[in-house]
Amino acid sequence: MGEKNKASMRQKSQKGFTLTEMMVTIAIGGILMGIAVNAYADMRERTRAKSVAEEINSTLTAARLQALSSRLDTSVAFDFANDSVTSPLWPAGPRVYPGVDLVAFKFTGCQPKTSANNAIKFKSTGGASGSPGVLGNMSILVRPTAGGSSAYYLVVNGTGGRVRMMERCP
Repeated sequence: MGEKNKASMRQKSQKGFTLTEMMVTIAIGGILMGIAVNAYADMRERTRAKSVAEEINSTLTAARLQALSSRLDTSVAFDFANDSVTSPLWPAGPRVYPGVDLVAFKFTGCQPKTSANNAIKFKSTGGASGSPGVLGNMSILVRPTAGGSSAYYLVVNGTGGRVRMMERCP
């Protein structure tokens, strides 16, 4: 009977994890969490930039449609220093976009461009004019403030006034 108790005691003492096994598991979990946090932060920045680009794209398209339907010119103004946009479609005033940079860029070569006139005017005839623009196209770059590889280009065709959003420089 005494031997049976010793055997069962040995089995009981072998159940569970050793301290080393626990430490290795916690270390691996910490490494995986560090990788996941960085990936999440990058995804959040990309999503914010895309959301802003889509909103500005919609605003530019709505301004064009308003100009066509009302037969009155409609302008959308950009403040590149404060990363904000003003549209007559928004009665509350300009919208500021924290976490993203709005940059005017040249349609050819994708080089940043500064301009005194930072408004795009949609004409009642369907075209568009204004700055920033080269070769009849007005272009805005939307990118995360923190940097990264994601950027969205909004290009307004000067002749037809059509707006398109691209993930690569045209």
